[in-house]
Amino acid sequence: MAVQANIIKYLLFMRNTEHTHLERLHKIRQKEQGEALAAALADSLWAAGDGRRAAVCILTAATHCSPPAGYKADSFTERINLFEFPEKAAAQEFIFDHIGCFRDEGSHGLILFLYSLLFSRTLKRVREELGATAPQLLECSSGNVTCTQVGSMLKTPKFPIWLCSINGTHSVLFSTNRLLLSDWKMEHIFHLYFYTGQCRQTRTAHLTIGAKCPQAPALPRAPHTFRTMFHFQIPTRITGKRAAARPRAARGGGLHRWRWPSGPSGRGRPSDGMARSPSSELPLPPPPHPPPAPGLSGPGGPVSPQHHELTSLFECPVCFDYVLPPILQCQAGHLVCKQCRQKLSLCPTCRGSLTPSIRNLAMEKVASAVLFPCKYATTGCSLTLHHTEKPEHEDICEYRPYSCPCPGASCKWQGSLEAVMSHLMHAHKSITTLQGEDIVFLATDINLPGAVDWVMMQSCFGHHFMLVLEKQEKYEGHQQFFAIVLLIGTRKQAENFAYRLELNGNRRRLTWEATPRSIHDGVNAAIVNSDCLVFDTAIAHLFADNGNLGINVTISTCCP
Repeated sequence: MAVQANIIKYLLFMRNTEHTHLERLHKIRQKEQGEALAAALADSLWAAGDGRRAAVCILTAATHCSPPAGYKADSFTERINLFEFPEKAAAQEFIFDHIGCFRDEGSHGLILFLYSLLFSRTLKRVREELGATAPQLLECSSGNVTCTQVGSMLKTPKFPIWLCSINGTHSVLFSTNRLLLSDWKMEHIFHLYFYTGQCRQTRTAHLTIGAKCPQAPALPRAPHTFRTMFHFQIPTRITGKRAAARPRAARGGGLHRWRWPSGPSGRGRPSDGMARSPSSELPLPPPPHPPPAPGLSGPGGPVSPQHHELTSLFECPVCFDYVLPPILQCQAGHLVCKQCRQKLSLCPTCRGSLTPSIRNLAMEKVASAVLFPCKYATTGCSLTLHHTEKPEHEDICEYRPYSCPCPGASCKWQGSLEAVMSHLMHAHKSITTLQGEDIVFLATDINLPGAVDWVMMQSCFGHHFMLVLEKQEKYEGHQQFFAIVLLIGTRKQAENFAYRLELNGNRRRLTWEATPRSIHDGVNAAIVNSDCLVFDTAIAHLFADNGNLGINVTISTCCP
């Protein structure tokens, strides 16, 4: 969130633009997004280096160090190249020139930024500071709020932007009016915007704050702070006054989180691999199926906030998925999910040994009485399920990311449904697209040895369909062909269509009619269940012409 705060500072107060107020966060070109990120990263690294130096780590193809004895190479750390800068402007320019290393999909930008922070701060200072504890600004004791005196720059910063920690969750509170910090008249009534960076925030959190509010509830005496109806407290420059805030939905589009690509273990990250348009960054439009929060509906009915807190006890500290039975703990009682435990030798919480394996039977009993949200809740799934039903549901959940539908390809791409066609056009340019509801799919050289795939796209009725002919060798000397049509869409959308595959030739006809499958199901599921047109090599030769096989493909809509 510190990076997000610096981004907001740059977009609102640093760059030159004709836009004002929140328009500065709405209307952002692609280049300005890179400039904002470069400025935010440079500010953070320069602050970590005490305003004297900044270190920037870039991943290269070459290996830059020879691992010493006892070091386990990870094919990542060895390829990091370290650049040091005595001036912030030089570091910012360098980051902008290599912004793809921090922003592009698969660039591991979060890990590189973490390395850059460590080297900017120096490892010696990091070791010294990890053992130190800083006092909290606000402490609650017996219902009373104790305020820690802070410096003047925290009460009145250079820009009206505050980084907050509320119940352990970091967020940003900011104003678009810089005069709030210099003109005391602005304190009588002013507006703040609250940004959490969480996917559950789908609308602008607009706070209208007045020094005098007739409906203000009774508040505990806490100098230098104000308390809102959201029950959070932050340091402000309003001293000796009680300030009440009431949330108000702003007109127009809401302020949503700027989705930075995350590293290999990131959740809910955008993974379409495509450059986004300026309107799809900050702010983002509300998702089509926003997940409800904090309660989720499921077989057990609405889930209370207390239930949400209970399920959070099962979160794995590594991947943030849920630890489900059988539940194993370290010797100190910390939990790690089964998948992460297989990759670890030490507990990620206490660094203690994970062996011998210790079952936590009490937590397993609690898990049997809890409904867990689907792992794709962040993308719209609102179901909560018993832990025994959760894996099966997630395998077929409509909200799980779409994989590349090309059969036989080694492509590991995943992304949203809207990004599938863009991915196919850019990453698989050899695929031909034909327009119309009735076409001929021509597979050439069907006598090629081994497993072969033929793929073509068909566009009609405002949708895209993938036509696949796959040849497999079931056993030695016996080959079979499988032909199927997939819809680039959901299962529900696929139910609105029907397709017919027809082989014609030599006074023979072979026809197959069915409902297209969604690309969520994939080709393999249809082949395993023989839910497609299946024929062997002998039949293929009856309809082939000089080794080329033509298949008539007809797409039609189903009457409701």
